Amino acid sequence: MTLTHHTYHLGQIDLLMRQQRIYPYDVLSTDALGTVELIG
Repeated sequence: MTLTHHTYHLGQIDLLMRQQRIYPYDVLSTDALGTVELIG
């Protein structure tokens, strides 16, 4: 239940950011990592 509640709030934050035209990074994208280099 705690994980689903946490996920609910993350969705709320995402929605509020998008309403202000602030688009969060796609967490599955390598661009979301910034300057961190992947090893391998």
